[in-house]
Amino acid sequence: MHPELLVLILILQGVDPLMCLQCSEHDKDNDNRCPSSSDSYSEWIKSSNRYHDVGSAPEKACTIRVAGNGKVFHQGGVISSTCSNAQSIQYIKQLVDADSGTSGAQFACCYTDGCNWNLEYARQNKTGGDSTTLTAAVPYVLGILAALLVVGLCLLLLWLGACAACCACCACAATDDE
Repeated sequence: MHPELLVLILILQGVDPLMCLQCSEHDKDNDNRCPSSSDSYSEWIKSSNRYHDVGSAPEKACTIRVAGNGKVFHQGGVISSTCSNAQSIQYIKQLVDADSGTSGAQFACCYTDGCNWNLEYARQNKTGGDSTTLTAAVPYVLGILAALLVVGLCLLLLWLGACAACCACCACAATDDE
């Protein structure tokens, strides 16, 4: 193989890095605590020890482990094949249950930057970010506007129908008078 080709292959492997959040509650003595529901994503990733390039996206995945009580217990990156290995997933869930003192641990993999912020993002493979009240309300506002539009159109058609019936009656009355 040509050395130039080898260098090009090595460069291209790093072109698509996957950025994952990293924390762990498995070791109670570490300083790398996991986020709570009150933490902000944009503030959380500012810490250099919490957001890492775990490697090339096709070969790697971001992961999240959530204890049975809903608390994020671990965020990190793994080899993608772990995500479809039932034995690995079962072991991870048992480990979280044992270390957290809860039952019903959940595990999810995802493949976009910061998608392991919470379980919902990971399951939707959604890129991490803060959701605001405004962005959360947009679907409801659009639904209400659509409903108002439909009601308005129905009223307009009803009014046009009434006008047409009224005009038809007037035309019949005029014809009868002649």
